[in-house]
Amino acid sequence: AYCATPSTSSLIMRGDQNQTYTWTNVTQSTSLGTGIAIDLDSTLVTVGDTVKCVAVASDGSLTATDSDTITIVNSVPEISSVNITTSSPNNESTVNCMAVASDADPGDALSYIFTLKRTCATINGCTGTTDIVTKTQASGSYTYTLSTSEIQPDDALICSVAVSDGTVSAT
Repeated sequence: AYCATPSTSSLIMRGDQNQTYTWTNVTQSTSLGTGIAIDLDSTLVTVGDTVKCVAVASDGSLTATDSDTITIVNSVPEISSVNITTSSPNNESTVNCMAVASDADPGDALSYIFTLKRTCATINGCTGTTDIVTKTQASGSYTYTLSTSEIQPDDALICSVAVSDGTVSAT
């Protein structure tokens, strides 16, 4: 986070003023530090906290004070790719679903919820899409071996993924 300089014109223009910055976590009533900028990590703030910066500029005879507050929000994870690999989807073949995701919030551990689905081929006498398996993983990869009843020739496989940081999810 970056703290703005007070905007009292004569103090800012002269360049001989003393500037101080104070950061406070208003929600937790804790001092976070001093300086024009501060790195806000999970040891200092949590989602929902209000952080205040007070900037003071003084030339010894005039003083200007300004402050601003921000509320810490949680970023939604972003999924950049989802892939499904198998040599050929048939009975007893191994399927690997892979996802690449990230989260802008440092320290957020991601969990991946993989759902492997079958879309029936009309020649097999069925229609629609049915879930084969859903599995939560701590990593972006899930391997599953199809059984003889789960897929038929000409059926299609779909791998869908939801990624959660424990607060919000992306699909």
